[in-house]
Amino acid sequence: MVDGDSSRITFKLWNPVVSIVDGQALCVLDVTTIGECLLDQGNARIMQDFLSAVGVSGVTVVRWRIQRFCTQYYSDYPERPDWRDRLPCTWRVEIGLDGEPGEVGNLGFGPFGVAAWDSTFADEDRDWIRGAERCLIIVEADRDADLRFLREDLHCQYDVVDHSLGSLASIQITIDLGVLNLSLEIGRVDEVISACRDHGIRTRWTQTLHRYFEA
Repeated sequence: MVDGDSSRITFKLWNPVVSIVDGQALCVLDVTTIGECLLDQGNARIMQDFLSAVGVSGVTVVRWRIQRFCTQYYSDYPERPDWRDRLPCTWRVEIGLDGEPGEVGNLGFGPFGVAAWDSTFADEDRDWIRGAERCLIIVEADRDADLRFLREDLHCQYDVVDHSLGSLASIQITIDLGVLNLSLEIGRVDEVISACRDHGIRTRWTQTLHRYFEA
């Protein structure tokens, strides 16, 4: 959950996972913004701030990659009519580490609050009125969920990763709708989200968090 002085928080971090890939530690997490802070190219300082916020210490940042997209899953306003509220700008950040991160695996769901600023982001780079954006529908489900409807009925491509925390076994499904002109193609997004809901799949972060609290 978000810690500290909420008036200072600039980003929220979600679902950090540490793994070892080809002998090197890697931390992958999703990032959403609060207020007027955005991510651009990033720098070592903000990556270190992200790691500290999710409890990774004793390592040095050696590389990072940032992928921008939009998704419904982390929205705080999923019922608003404006698609820009329902599909907030999100970044998937991969951070290569030098050193022993200590804990490996899923470090928690989040959100983890962090007060940080990307020095490569300038005010004139603000892009709140978006046109074409890569759109990922992120959902969470039980491990035995039947996902055949995604390919057979909706013709969607998707990836599945383990999303288990503690004794709760679940999966996270990322449905890649590609680059959409959302002002014209929002109907495709709503179609996929609605179908997931009809199949009992959790489409909002609050549903996932509520499940953990109930366990």
